[in-house]
Amino acid sequence: MPFAAAFELAQQFLDGKIVIDTNNFYPDRDGSLNALDRRETTTSQMIANHFQGVMIFKALNAILEKDLLDPFALRNRAKGVLPIAGDDAAAKVIVTI
Repeated sequence: MPFAAAFELAQQFLDGKIVIDTNNFYPDRDGSLNALDRRETTTSQMIANHFQGVMIFKALNAILEKDLLDPFALRNRAKGVLPIAGDDAAAKVIVTI
C-alpha cells in the first residue's frame, strides 16, 4: 500500500479499533517527505499521529511479496517468526492470534 494511501482513511471510522500497520515507506514509490528526510519523525509516528484513538501495531510488513503467493511459505520461514510492535499488551495478544 502506498504510504500516502493510509492518510486517505478517515480516522473516526477506526476509533477504538485495533489496526495493523503493514506499511513500508519507499521513497522511489512514495516520493520524498521532508520530515522523514530530516529524520524528525518516523512513518510509524506519522501513522500514529493520524489515527489517534486507535491501537496501532506495526506487523506483517516483513513478509515478502512472493511469500504471500505461497500459502506454505510463512510456515517454512524461520519458525514463522514475524516482528510486531505495539504498546498495548492485551491488544498485542489479539493481533498475534
